[in-house]
Amino acid sequence: MGVSVVIMFDPALPSADSFTEGTDGNSLVPFVSTLDKIASARGLAPFSRFIPDLDDIDWDELDLDGDDAGKVPELWSDPAEGLRLISVLADAIQSEKRWSKGWQTEWVGEVVRCLGLLAEDLETAKRAGARFSLSYA
Repeated sequence: MGVSVVIMFDPALPSADSFTEGTDGNSLVPFVSTLDKIASARGLAPFSRFIPDLDDIDWDELDLDGDDAGKVPELWSDPAEGLRLISVLADAIQSEKRWSKGWQTEWVGEVVRCLGLLAEDLETAKRAGARFSLSYA
């Protein structure tokens, strides 16, 4: 089993299930740092910004209406931002061998396939006016 990436929407979008139904989310986890490096090389924000780190927050002690309001990372993102980045990432992985150096051949296709499924769901979210977030599970 292991760690996987899951997608959430605000509001919930049951019809945006391509990523959830098409992959277990495990395929992206080992490559998030590579995706971040590609984004950095293109002058873009990292892919991992869509996966906020919420584990270090003591939710019981947090005062969301007071001094702690700005300490919580933004959970939701605009799907248009995700779509732009995913397009750049998939293109770079397919066209520039330096990013997949040392990868098994099938990993390139699997990562691109997962990014494509994610893009399908983000298109649905964009049309519905919903926001998205990724999380490790």
